[in-house]
Amino acid sequence: MQHRREDVWGKDSGDFKPERWEARRSGWEYLPFNGGPRICIGQQFALTEAGYVLVCMLQRFDGLEDVHADQRIRWDLALVSAPGDTVTVRLLEASR
Repeated sequence: MQHRREDVWGKDSGDFKPERWEARRSGWEYLPFNGGPRICIGQQFALTEAGYVLVCMLQRFDGLEDVHADQRIRWDLALVSAPGDTVTVRLLEASR
């Protein structure tokens, strides 16, 4: 759990606080693609593809609806953090 280590990020390492990244230069604390001589050769392709898919989705859909709004969110921690249950959302297609 490199990305939630209290000795690196503080006691609130598990809290969602985007402002913690404002004054930081990226380094070895966040390693989704590794770094240095063993950096992932597909990093730029993956980031470009993710950006493209996100823009296409934002152009096509204008709303998001939680199908089970009353359900409590659970987390599953393994190699990565992931939802413990199926993600059930409905995308609302934009009117043209």
